Amino acid sequence: MSGTLATDGPGPDAGSAAALSALILEVPGVATLYPAASPVGQVVAAIGSALTTGDAEPDTVLVSGDRIRVRIGVDGVEAAGEVCRRVYVVVRDWAASTGRAGAVIDVTAATIGG
Repeated sequence: MSGTLATDGPGPDAGSAAALSALILEVPGVATLYPAASPVGQVVAAIGSALTTGDAEPDTVLVSGDRIRVRIGVDGVEAAGEVCRRVYVVVRDWAASTGRAGAVIDVTAATIGG
């Protein structure tokens, strides 16, 4: 899974974390996505990336079992809490549509503004 979306060819599978990332980036007030894995998970991903060929970016949305974790940067135009609530609704609807209706959803505003 990767938060990077290809510009050529078919889009990501609607049930993938990449598709969820794309939906989140469309939410008004969301400026960017940050890797949602724990710091340890990010280190493990970086080591794995270093051992493989080709470009690899850390997952921007973590979908693991019954948990979905999202870290966003908000543009600062609207209140961060309101933007996080909008993202939560998008993630909740995506989870329900992909058979993950009972998932625990964690949305964090990692940065606000510029």
